[in-house]
Amino acid sequence: SPHLEIGRDKTHPFFSKNVKLLPTNAFQKMGVKFKIDSVQFSEGQIRYIEKSRITHKEATLYFTKLWGLVRNVKNIDIKEGDTLYIRGGGRFLDSATVNIRVRESYRDTLAGFLMTTQVSPFHTSILNPTLVPMVAVEFQSGYVDTVQMRAIGREYLSLGKMKFFYRNLKVNFLDKTDTSRHSAKNVILKFAANNFVIRSNNSNKIGVVFFERDRHRAVFQYWIKMILSGVTT
Repeated sequence: SPHLEIGRDKTHPFFSKNVKLLPTNAFQKMGVKFKIDSVQFSEGQIRYIEKSRITHKEATLYFTKLWGLVRNVKNIDIKEGDTLYIRGGGRFLDSATVNIRVRESYRDTLAGFLMTTQVSPFHTSILNPTLVPMVAVEFQSGYVDTVQMRAIGREYLSLGKMKFFYRNLKVNFLDKTDTSRHSAKNVILKFAANNFVIRSNNSNKIGVVFFERDRHRAVFQYWIKMILSGVTT
């Protein structure tokens, strides 16, 4: 049962000279030759703590009851059609069930992969303890019925489609230095967002996944940004 805690201070700029390859390319660059049939784990936990660049406060995201199965992990005996298989899932903020599947090619020099993601229904209020300290925004109401993504990614770019269906979505803007305050400016922002910008209900509009990868960041960040790009459209 692996337990992992990650912290990041976004008030400092990110800088890295090292390119982080996608898994199948990274395996083939390793000096040690290996071939592993499968790796399996269960009851894992991940906690991510971030100091926000916007509010200078700390926000936390966490996953519990994580499970995973990774098959065909190797850098030898690679044949046409060889694929790395990744399946996993867990509980997001102890409220929503998340499942993910990835199939990544060994023979594609750009490590082409197909990723599908599904999230169980949840109330948007579960996000408020993270959103408020991170971006000084909270959901007043909202219920997400469907989150399903299917996308193809490579070393530089990902494309796909996202079903993100919800109802009664309303947001509230808070003061970035004091999230207990509601300034006149934020009241106007709230009115504009809820009446002119944000679609309060969505039961059929398909979002587009499009994300250009920063190759200096890890594959997990890439996957998360792919999902967020579909949600934001």
